[in-house]
Amino acid sequence: MGWMEIIKVQAADRRASEACLNYLRALEQQIKKKKTTDISIYTHAAFQEHLMISLKWGTPIPNRPGSRLSSLLVQELKQFGLVDLSTWKS
Repeated sequence: MGWMEIIKVQAADRRASEACLNYLRALEQQIKKKKTTDISIYTHAAFQEHLMISLKWGTPIPNRPGSRLSSLLVQELKQFGLVDLSTWKS
């Protein structure tokens, strides 16, 4: 059974959005090298300050919804603006 996490960031302003996106692109490269999860980064079509990250997992969903990675990531992303995390299973 697969599951995924969606992290949404509403950055405080354009500069925070750009800094957040740079941070996420660097993280994306590290995660793709480790091949532990599939990560995708999206920007809102109309609002540059809105970003979304999806983490797709092929492992069983943990007892406590959410991964350690997403918990750490949420804490780090709070410096850029408002953050929301949701966990989904198939």
